[in-house]
Amino acid sequence: MVDALHEAHRVLRPGGVVADIRPERDPGNRSRRYIRVECHWDTERAQAGEMYETPEYFSEYVGADRAVARVLREGLYWLERSELFWLRTHFRDLPTVERYLEVEWTGTTMPARTRRSLVTLLRRHPRGRIVAEDAFRLNILRKM
Repeated sequence: MVDALHEAHRVLRPGGVVADIRPERDPGNRSRRYIRVECHWDTERAQAGEMYETPEYFSEYVGADRAVARVLREGLYWLERSELFWLRTHFRDLPTVERYLEVEWTGTTMPARTRRSLVTLLRRHPRGRIVAEDAFRLNILRKM
């Protein structure tokens, strides 16, 4: 990532912006990341449980944190803003979530109790949708 930030610095005009967006490494200093899972229908919502991302990606998150810290120390950018927000991923049904976990979020697991809760909620609310909420960090870096 340091190379990418150096290349962005090379091509940006003075005052240009880089948006660094990625999962928040370890909110609460836990050994794994939690992704909240809800069921939404009409104007209502209910908590279904959570999914867990294993620590296998933490080294990438730490490396990205270090890369940003390095280019800030080097004086290439200044940190204009840093925000934590919840990124919501919407799924139409449970099989879609399961396929997404197999293909995209390969380091993420859904406990059986969360799956059972979703099945129950979707049975009660057939038009319901599944929403996964994940903590993300946005850093706005401005070229010096």
